[in-house]
Amino acid sequence: MNLNFQFKFGFIDRGTLAIYDPLKNRYVGQIARFMNKNLERFASVNFTVVVFGERVYGDCDSVNCTGLMGRIERGEIDLVEFGSTFATIPLSITGLKPGAVVGDVSCNIFSALPETGITREDTNSPPIVWPLICAILRQDLSKQALFYTHTLRFIWMSIILIIFLMTALYTGSFTTDLAAKVPIKTIDSLEDVADSDRIPFWMEDPFCRAFVNSNPSRAGQEIMRRAQYITLGDSFGLFMEQQIKIEKYVFFNNPYSMKPVRLGNCVKNVNRPMPQWHQSTGSFPVYPLFSILNSKLSPDATKIINLLCEKNFQSHVEFHLLDKWNSYLYKMLDPEQKSGCLHKTFISSKPALYP
Repeated sequence: MNLNFQFKFGFIDRGTLAIYDPLKNRYVGQIARFMNKNLERFASVNFTVVVFGERVYGDCDSVNCTGLMGRIERGEIDLVEFGSTFATIPLSITGLKPGAVVGDVSCNIFSALPETGITREDTNSPPIVWPLICAILRQDLSKQALFYTHTLRFIWMSIILIIFLMTALYTGSFTTDLAAKVPIKTIDSLEDVADSDRIPFWMEDPFCRAFVNSNPSRAGQEIMRRAQYITLGDSFGLFMEQQIKIEKYVFFNNPYSMKPVRLGNCVKNVNRPMPQWHQSTGSFPVYPLFSILNSKLSPDATKIINLLCEKNFQSHVEFHLLDKWNSYLYKMLDPEQKSGCLHKTFISSKPALYP
């Protein structure tokens, strides 16, 4: 088997955060350490990095692919820095082929829960207190006998009334008709997103957009009409606009890629109350994630890349890099690490009740 292949790896442009130096085959910039760790995964093969100006991974329709997906489809590169499920790639696209499994992926719906408050709800008061009080008040007594202060009957009635009133107060009998705890309305499906007034956001990961785009339902079409694309860097600028509330948006993303969004929102708005984040469960199926190869890559070259991807997958280096990325990003956003955002940005699939 020929081991002297010169592979071309495609990467998206990350601006000044990571600038590739082709002479040193290294990145420089704020996230250079992470990007260079990413390159080290392929150190055992000969490769050239090709950085493209587009900032999207791309996706495919029935005719062709966009972004880096289009570059690899046309044979401009052999491999890209991300994987695909191939579940949303039409069979009519012949320029791509799946490589080895590099992980699994699912799209989730992420939303910041609304600010807590009290919501009215009709509830039944305890059935014992009020009937007893009314029974006492309905007794056939003369006004003179009832309020004659020296009668033992008046004293006992006063004690009983006080006991009943205190019991009603401490058990919430007076307040349950006004306010009660109710579950928070969460967004857990495409229908929930379509029926809400929130703006859907796609992130860099192309899987979510492709999956919703392939959904012919009314909800899927409505989301595609309203959704906007936003990069991680652009989202930080959005968070800094104080008139913008994160509760007005809903994000389609995978859990690993969503963590930097939560960190960014926290760091940029550290003096504001942090929302509770909600992650939908079971909204989308889980698919195996394959490396993406050009379909004309020779069998020997394909075997080399597949063996390398399998080795990386077995070593869990992909997950290690994702954790490193979040750590690098947090240090970049908050160099002195005073905000405590790693602890503030939790996600729950079972939200608490309103207080």
